[in-house]
Amino acid sequence: REPSFFGKRKGWNTLWHRDKDGRIKGSDPSICKSASEKKGLQVKVKLRAPEWSAHGWSRTSPGFLFWVEGQKAGAENPSLRVNYGTNLKSLFQCDEDEDPLVTRVHMISHRYAMGDANKETPKDKLTYHSIVLLEWDHREYCSVVEIGYLNGLGGYRCKSNWYDDKDEVETGLYASYPAEMVMPWKDTMSEVRVHDVPYPDLDSFLGFMKKHSGHAKRFVDINVSFSHAVRLTYRSRRNVVTYLLNYIRRDCTYSEMKRNCQTFAADLCGFLAGKRDVRPYHPVNQMQYACQKHKFLYESSGYRR
Repeated sequence: REPSFFGKRKGWNTLWHRDKDGRIKGSDPSICKSASEKKGLQVKVKLRAPEWSAHGWSRTSPGFLFWVEGQKAGAENPSLRVNYGTNLKSLFQCDEDEDPLVTRVHMISHRYAMGDANKETPKDKLTYHSIVLLEWDHREYCSVVEIGYLNGLGGYRCKSNWYDDKDEVETGLYASYPAEMVMPWKDTMSEVRVHDVPYPDLDSFLGFMKKHSGHAKRFVDINVSFSHAVRLTYRSRRNVVTYLLNYIRRDCTYSEMKRNCQTFAADLCGFLAGKRDVRPYHPVNQMQYACQKHKFLYESSGYRR
């Protein structure tokens, strides 16, 4: 468009389109440069990611699931490792007697602290974030499992609530994060996040949360609404990562009412514990809840998209 034009949408003319000009005519987008210089126009470019990016952060390892390892009880300054997608299945492959087993599952919910200077709105008081805490038979660490906006952590410089260094300029997680996962978040799509945390059981993890509770800190109104033994026959770490990949690859959408952190927590807790009556934490999210725990079991590639 001409530089003097102040319209919002009108005034733009298409110089090059991927399908019409690129694929059909075989012309290169560099033609826009000569056209704009000749006519003295402003040029706006809309970029699109490749098609495989709708299914993962890598062409060769699809699935919007990542797992943060490295934290163990008693370890000082551990180095974190972040891996994602279907590569996790081969990464976690080991002898059966070396593969840790998940023993207990817990649903923990909380509101986010808004800061002393900010007053909670009525919606803030109804908005709870739910996570699933997994205990393992080795008792070296627990794992926090949650669902959230796609790239919600990478787009926020990896300031995770589950590690003490969240308020540092550069967190240890950000230093370990794969570059391809750092991008703006999308609030209509979701990712599953798993963080190993250096606490052997529920009580010690709740001690960490209480240390960071309060309106000027991180968590408000912490509640444990479900705790149960894991009753699945196949419950190793490699089994768990397969279940999570099946779930997120089958459906990676996000909805504030129908598919969110609370509905995911209810699905995972009910699935691992073998319970039918597990519901999202807050009554607002219970109204439109439809159990989706069967999606943990089936290979997503067997279904049409």
